Amino acid sequence: MGDAAQQLLDRVRATIAKHHMLAPGETVLAAVSGGPDSMCLLYTLAELGYRLHIAHFDHQTRGRKSAEDAEFVRDVAVRFGAPFHLESRPIEKEAGDVGKSFEAYARAARYSFFRRVADATGCTAIATGHHADDRAETVLMRLLRGTWPGGLGAIPPVRDNGDGRRVVRPLIECARDEVMAFLAEGGIAFCVDETNALLQHTRNRVRHKLMPELAKQYNPRLRDALC
Repeated sequence: MGDAAQQLLDRVRATIAKHHMLAPGETVLAAVSGGPDSMCLLYTLAELGYRLHIAHFDHQTRGRKSAEDAEFVRDVAVRFGAPFHLESRPIEKEAGDVGKSFEAYARAARYSFFRRVADATGCTAIATGHHADDRAETVLMRLLRGTWPGGLGAIPPVRDNGDGRRVVRPLIECARDEVMAFLAEGGIAFCVDETNALLQHTRNRVRHKLMPELAKQYNPRLRDALC
């Protein structure tokens, strides 16, 4: 294992311990989109010895590409010897039918699926690949829109909804650059969702335009300050 991988693994191990995310050897439902963050999450949890179920939600977007992502994650699950759980729905149409934004509707649909899988498999923890950059972006977005003081907590390391199923974010103290270095060092393949570069989405504009400009002009450690 190279230096970048070991450094990230050590940080994740410390984060899990600090926030009491997972018990040793616990069975975890890993939410895996196939993108870099979730692939880093998956390999990290496996390296740390957790038993895994893998859940993938196909939003039926980008023509055949979302279905190809689902097949990619299915193949990864086979290589890991982990049970694979898939739900595929036309989320854009469903959101339009009920008059909701795609992002909000998709998020609710994904988490509903994850909870149902967790209930069916007995997994008490659902792990997602959110990292420090995601958290900083969320804080800034909430500041721009207006929020109450509790809203500045943004993406918590652990979310317990009181239903016996907690959502944990083992990468929450890792930077995006560290995630990409981990993948590059290990030669780990991942899917690329080109919609993450489209600037009509608020988060993409914050990520690709606003955050870099604020870091350049005001605070080069902006991510850490927001986190």
